[in-house]
This record gives sequence, structure tokens and C-alpha cells, in this order.
Amino acid sequence: MMNILKELYDGQYGVELPKTLEYRAVRHKNVEGFWDKIEEAMGPDFIEKNWENLSRQEELESFEYFRQGFHLGVSLMLELL
Repeated sequence: MMNILKELYDGQYGVELPKTLEYRAVRHKNVEGFWDKIEEAMGPDFIEKNWENLSRQEELESFEYFRQGFHLGVSLMLELL
């Protein structure tokens, strides 16, 4: 069953979060500004050295959230039966 979840998470299922103007503004302020400040303080080499690990961590965390949400959804559906 985990392979199906991983395929849904990684794959062709075409659901996207809405990208409203408010979302974009908040993301830009929080994320882009954050990395700009780190680059100023630590230099671009610091970001490059750590980017791969940070990306992998985010991927694993996101999949875990997805998995837990999927489990909750299935549990709710089973409760209705």
C-alpha cells in the first residue's frame, strides 16, 4: 500500500494548491526574504552546501504529512460504513 501512496504523492495526480496573490506575497516575504538574509550573513556557499539536505528533509516531511492525511481520510470513510 505504501507504493501506491508514494506514487500518488510523487506522481501524476494533478492537484495543486491555490496560488492566490496573498499566498504568493506571504511566501515571498517569508521564504525568499529568509534565504536572502541567510545568504547575506553566511554566503552563497553555505546555502549550496546545505540545500540538498534541506530539500530531502522537506520531501520526507511533506510525504509524512501526506501519508497521515491519507490515513485520516481513509479512516473517516471507513467510519461511515
